[in-house]
Amino acid sequence: PPERVLPSFVSTTMSELSDTDIVRLGVNAYIFGYPLVLMELTKHKMTTRPNKFHHRFATPDHNFRQVVKPNCDTLYSMAFLDLSDGQPVVVSVPDSNGRYYIVQCMDAWSNVFESIGTRTTGNKEGHFGFCGPSFNGTLTGAPKNVTRVDCPTNMAWLVGRARLNGPDDAPAVNAMQRQFGMTKWEAYVGGKVDSEGLDAAAGGSKGGEPKKEVAEMSAATFFDTLAGLMKDNPPSPPDLEMEADLKKLGIVAGEAFKPSDHVLKLLDEGAIPAAKGKIPMLPGPAPQHSNGWFNAEDTYPIGSYGKDYHARAFIALLGFGANLREDAVYPILRSDSEGRPLSTLVDGAEAPLVAYKLHFPLGTIPPVQAFWSLTLYDAADYLSENPINRFCIGDRDKLEY
Repeated sequence: PPERVLPSFVSTTMSELSDTDIVRLGVNAYIFGYPLVLMELTKHKMTTRPNKFHHRFATPDHNFRQVVKPNCDTLYSMAFLDLSDGQPVVVSVPDSNGRYYIVQCMDAWSNVFESIGTRTTGNKEGHFGFCGPSFNGTLTGAPKNVTRVDCPTNMAWLVGRARLNGPDDAPAVNAMQRQFGMTKWEAYVGGKVDSEGLDAAAGGSKGGEPKKEVAEMSAATFFDTLAGLMKDNPPSPPDLEMEADLKKLGIVAGEAFKPSDHVLKLLDEGAIPAAKGKIPMLPGPAPQHSNGWFNAEDTYPIGSYGKDYHARAFIALLGFGANLREDAVYPILRSDSEGRPLSTLVDGAEAPLVAYKLHFPLGTIPPVQAFWSLTLYDAADYLSENPINRFCIGDRDKLEY
């Protein structure tokens, strides 16, 4: 009988890729994996133990470098979940007595998969059972009602923020922070709630600049780290096409990344520099500006990125940990009304002292349901050092208008 040829099931191999293909795939792979690698380094810099709240009992200043664009309006309580053993972790929140708060929950890729707090679950005491992707059981037998929360990845970043009404309000917020709990399921079923948090400023975090350390990674280190992290934190089902492209480069979940020297050279000298240059460039259509102000929330799906990998990396670089637009908006201004860059953004130069005025016409104070503020950042998106150590001003200050 005549022979018939079946299509090959073998995917494209590295040897079949041109140098141009390798660079192109490398750029896309770096952009795709950037938030996951940054998440891992952020975890190591901001926390010392998994499944434990790390509290910041005071507002940050210009020395804080662990995440870009921190705010001075809330006090932070952060934790990284490790659900890789298959056991759920119960997060307990206290009655906030009317104080606005939010616990933003991000998967390992920086997608917000849950928001706990005033807007969504209210201000009463609550208990939330976080279940990793390998948990197939039910949350029964607990002494208190537990709301199930399914986490898409084994690693998750929880960022708690509680409204601060000025420095004198810190003790009250600190008392609330100390009531946040995080308990493994077996202990919780046994009647225990672990509210022993750590003081992030007193040895509870290592410090450092995760963004800078990622930028300094070689291709071998970056992509090997990415492959290792993908074992416990696999991409979502819509990312199958991207996973196939990663495999063409030899980036496979749970496997060591060992390309040839030639491929590493192409990635180090071609792909990674190109990706670093592309990430800060605004993805998609040009955003609408009003007198120089830029609202990222109007253009990009912050916190819910889908397959918009460029937007996800862009936000990770410039505002890692940004909330869903339902919870916060972040208008950004980098130039004055005549289009001149703000003097505080002149990096490495003796900028002239300039006085700026921000005018709100009568009746146009920002319409918010919680709070608003104006915060000063430097060129690297950290709080800007200044002689009076004032980093923000807002609705809780004694403004006259």
